[in-house]
Amino acid sequence: MRILAVEGDSVVSEIGPYESILREGVMVTVRSVSRIQDGRMIGTMEARYQGADSVTVVNGTMEGTRGM
Repeated sequence: MRILAVEGDSVVSEIGPYESILREGVMVTVRSVSRIQDGRMIGTMEARYQGADSVTVVNGTMEGTRGM
């Protein structure tokens, strides 16, 4: 994981490229933007799957709480 930027309560990170566990033989890079809101970590993510002739982009959201 690489931290690309930190500003205020937000962190931009990137993971990859690595071989996808969902798409055999396809490399994927995931970039996320996370922040703390109301005691939870929330954010967005973008996964880029590099195919032979094209790139597939998948967007999503994430949310996490502190484990006790």
